[in-house]
Amino acid sequence: MFWNAIQDQNFVSTQVTKEAMGHLAEIIRRNRCAYYRESFIELCIENLRNNESVPQSLKLLLGILGRSSPSYRIIFNSSTTDKSPPEFFMGEHVIDTSSLVHQLEDKYQLLQAFFADVSYFKSRAAEKLQQLIKDRQEEAEKQLEQSGRTA
Repeated sequence: MFWNAIQDQNFVSTQVTKEAMGHLAEIIRRNRCAYYRESFIELCIENLRNNESVPQSLKLLLGILGRSSPSYRIIFNSSTTDKSPPEFFMGEHVIDTSSLVHQLEDKYQLLQAFFADVSYFKSRAAEKLQQLIKDRQEEAEKQLEQSGRTA
């Protein structure tokens, strides 16, 4: 429910999104939810790679990784590529935040995904700016045309 509320396609208010992210991060940080923590980290990274709900996903990642104790009880097995829960979540151990971030980078190329999204955002912004300029020019030309007819 909270995950769905933070997705772009749901068009909920900013306040609802912030509340949902806060609650979701709080829940995921709990040791009882360690089994699900990496799944939500993966969902955030998937959003980043797909250029979807990026600000929310980055904030949630920071909430999961940055606001708890410096170490996490997580279930993490980087040797498998099968993501089914029985095989993916094996090898429980305690890991510090720095090591977790390095493992995430090694496993998911987190920085590459981040900078690819920055590039995507820049290109989309440039496209929108060009379209806005074109629309304004067309509007100005129409106004000149109309004012020429009335004069």
